[in-house]
Amino acid sequence: MKREPYALDFTKQASQHIELLEAGEKTLVFDAIDRHVTYEPTTRTRNRKPMSRDKEMYIAPWELRVRDLRVYYGVKESDRIVVIVAVGKKSRARVKLGNRWIRS
Repeated sequence: MKREPYALDFTKQASQHIELLEAGEKTLVFDAIDRHVTYEPTTRTRNRKPMSRDKEMYIAPWELRVRDLRVYYGVKESDRIVVIVAVGKKSRARVKLGNRWIRS
């Protein structure tokens, strides 16, 4: 039985965040999204986990770690759509989203 992939939808904000990444970082992000989010976006793994709503920096329901990069996304199960909300670069206890740093 073949699994059906989820469709991907990038918010305008996430697209802007990706544009600010270096070419190699963009490749890492897109490869990771394709490999880890397209088929089982809500399965918890070492690099993919639900975000706690109690955290000060709640951005989206799910976080995907790719080296020092973070992909924040939500899932519309009924439509089988993964919505990429933000993409950031983590440094210690902060994440840079676009040109803005926030505490993680």
